[in-house]
Amino acid sequence: MVISGDVTDAFTGDAVYSVLDGTSGPRFVLLLSRDDLSDWDDDDYTYIVMTRRGDTPGVGVFAIAEDDASNDTFSGSFADLQQADEPLEVNGPALTASTGVLTITDINAGHLVGAFRFEARGLNLPDRSSFIDAVLDGSFEARRVSPSTLINLEIDFDFN
Repeated sequence: MVISGDVTDAFTGDAVYSVLDGTSGPRFVLLLSRDDLSDWDDDDYTYIVMTRRGDTPGVGVFAIAEDDASNDTFSGSFADLQQADEPLEVNGPALTASTGVLTITDINAGHLVGAFRFEARGLNLPDRSSFIDAVLDGSFEARRVSPSTLINLEIDFDFN
């Protein structure tokens, strides 16, 4: 994954997906993280997440928009946070996608393959006074995991 703009970074890591049961029904979640999920740290983490209402999508091209995700549109976000478990001490960029595209090229035997590109805007915490912008671009081969794997990460993805 490559991040450019006010935030610059590049990383490889773990890619997983699942379908969670939310208050509004099922929610598909694609999570790309800098670290392997077995080494997840509740304090310091980097992730890109893309989500939409509904079950696992098929092969296709899907819009990423900042409005609440529908069955056809994904929402997206990026965070690279340190001391994330301390609300008054958290630092690092936290961005929300404004526009972009997610392409799924293959789904086979619990693996999802594709690419994405989206523009995002947010804050570079702890500074809450000015916005930053970035473009996130990458590809993935994600493996299916149980919903509890994502829930146990203890991150408030706000997936309801």
